[in-house]
Amino acid sequence: MARSLYYYWNDVIPQDQIKDLNKKIEQYADKRLSDRPATMASKTSTVKNIRYSHIKQDLAAALERVEFTNQNEYGFDLYPLIDSKILNYNIYRPGTEYTWHVDMDKNAPFTDIKFTALINLSETKVKGGDFLLFEGYETTAVELSRPGTLLLFPSFYNHKVTKIISGTRRTLTIFMYGPKWR
Repeated sequence: MARSLYYYWNDVIPQDQIKDLNKKIEQYADKRLSDRPATMASKTSTVKNIRYSHIKQDLAAALERVEFTNQNEYGFDLYPLIDSKILNYNIYRPGTEYTWHVDMDKNAPFTDIKFTALINLSETKVKGGDFLLFEGYETTAVELSRPGTLLLFPSFYNHKVTKIISGTRRTLTIFMYGPKWR
C-alpha cells in the first residue's frame, strides 16, 4: 500500500462496475458548474462536476480507505464529505494534460484542501497520462494507471498529469477539506 509521497488502494471500484459508474456520472453531471483549475497551470482535459450524493453508495469503499489512510498516516483535521459536495470527473483525451500544480481553493477563507483522492475510472488502455508528484524529488505513481485504483496524497504536493498519447483517461477527484492550516 505505501509509497513515499502517496498511498494507494487497488480495486476500490471493481473492474466490472467502472463502466456503470461512468454512465451514472455522465447522467448526473451538473452542466451549470465549471472547473476551477489551478492558477499558473495548463489544464486541457474536460471536467464534469457531480454531486457526491449521486454516487455516494458507489464510493463507500473508497471513502472508508480515505478515512483509514488519513487516521493512520496523516492525522489531518478533515471535514466529513457532505452530500452537496462537488467532485471533479476528469476526462483526458489524446493531446490533453494538466501541468504542475497544487490543489488549493483561494476562494475558501476558512478552509483548505488538505487531502486529494483520485480514482482511476478508465475503461480503455491509456498510453501517456502518467501521474507525477514532486516533493523534493519527482516520482511517478504507476499504481494509478490501473483502473479502479484509489490514490491519496497531501494536496500541497506538486503534481501533474502528462500528455495523453492514446486512449481516454478518466479519473474522479475528491478534495478533502478541513480547517485552515495553522
